[in-house]
Amino acid sequence: MGRVRYQVVAIGKTITKIYYSSYEGGLTNADADARLIAAAPELLSALRDVVDWLDDGNRILSDSCAADVAKARAAISKATGEQP
Repeated sequence: MGRVRYQVVAIGKTITKIYYSSYEGGLTNADADARLIAAAPELLSALRDVVDWLDDGNRILSDSCAADVAKARAAISKATGEQP
């Protein structure tokens, strides 16, 4: 495949590798991908916290945000492999 630029490791196991690339965007896209992969667990946790907070009856958002909350739930399901 090529030279490894980044390797994402959790609990001593390699989750994924990001390789040097010659495709359009090159290292800029690889850098962004690596940062996003590394941040994914924290992003998922934060999104779950927000949805749980809203499910507990806390409302600081207007009802028009219901579609955005539904998108958040769908993203959580996609990330965890659960059914929506």
